[in-house]
This record gives sequence, structure tokens and C-alpha cells, in this order.
Amino acid sequence: PILIRPKFQRYAWGDSQYIPELFGIGNAAGTPWAEAWFGAHPALPSGAVVNGKEIPLDRLIADREEILGKASATRFGGLPYLLKIIAAARPRHTP
Repeated sequence: PILIRPKFQRYAWGDSQYIPELFGIGNAAGTPWAEAWFGAHPALPSGAVVNGKEIPLDRLIADREEILGKASATRFGGLPYLLKIIAAARPRHTP
């Protein structure tokens, strides 16, 4: 098994407690945390812990066939999902 660590998006509409508490992260400043991302999205890939070091998940699966298996690498060309945990404290304001 490979430990996958999420990366976080902090948007003004996010909640200041839920995501930090869920992942055991301090947030003394009370800043909003909107999303926790698990996946290989190039904008914010999760971290994969391999041999005690964290590397971006998209870099780990660059050799898709070795990590994902031949069928997945051929069929999808990568990791075809992005799991998000979303914590919205208030609706986004659209003018």
C-alpha cells in the first residue's frame, strides 16, 4: 500500500474547522479550508509516501503501467478521478 496525503484548497467560502479537524491540522488563525484533494490532478497532486519520502502522485504514476497496471494505463492513460472533500461555510457570492 502507498500512503496518499491530500493537498488543500483554501477559498473564502470554506469552513475554518471541518477539514483541519478531520485531518488533525491546526488552524489557530481560523482561515477557511474549502477542499481536500486526493488524486493526480496536475494543478494540485496529492502526495504519495514511498520509501519514507513524499512525492507528487502525478509523478509517481508517470510510469502508469508499473503502478496502475497495463489495462488501466492503456484504457485511461492515467488516474481518471479526483476525490474532493468539500467543506463550505457559506455560499459563494456571484454578482
